[in-house]
Amino acid sequence: MRIISKFHDYYDSARGLDLEQAPIYIRKTEEFEWSWSDESERLYYFWERSYSKSLYIKSGVIGFAGKIHKYCTYEWSYPYTDEPPQKLFSEKRDVLWSPLTNYYNERYKGVDFLVKRSFRKEQQKINQWYDREDKKFTNIFNKYNTAIFHIKPGNLVGTDCKLIINPILKNLEFYKILPPAQAYQELSMWVNNIAEPRKEIPAIDDKTMAEIKGFDKYSFRKDKT
Repeated sequence: MRIISKFHDYYDSARGLDLEQAPIYIRKTEEFEWSWSDESERLYYFWERSYSKSLYIKSGVIGFAGKIHKYCTYEWSYPYTDEPPQKLFSEKRDVLWSPLTNYYNERYKGVDFLVKRSFRKEQQKINQWYDREDKKFTNIFNKYNTAIFHIKPGNLVGTDCKLIINPILKNLEFYKILPPAQAYQELSMWVNNIAEPRKEIPAIDDKTMAEIKGFDKYSFRKDKT
């Protein structure tokens, strides 16, 4: 596979192992407004401030080689100190359980039932977001004729999002989800399948199949004795 692009991405390093010059993937970046048909489709978000800490969670979607990767980012910040914020990017939802628990412990000062109730409510929202099947995302591959896209989270309420076609995945830390060699291999397979789609195997009737297997009309007859 050959990639024509104005920028370098992290998985391009695996290109040296691929001697094929075809097919060609034109990696051109484009940006579009992204709207939601109803509120239930929106990206998951969370932003709250306790006495000394602020927790900000945002989610997004990366489409890569026919697969949908939902991810989350969270940021711990300390508004009244000079301490730098703690940031994390991950495809796994369970990385959120610890910061959420810590946040609610800080907010409710260890009142156990309030911590557990608030945590369970937020955990349910996160699970619903991750488990939801969104055909709207998978349709982007064909609609925009692309192998890579990113639905970028916007403001705090999950609206004002952007659809980025062929984003720079290195900047999104996508290498934490797919290492370079695996990412390049999956992209190459996807582009090859699109360039040369598999032909359907024609249906074969029973008579023709029997002849292919070496049987004829006498194969199952008994000799007269």
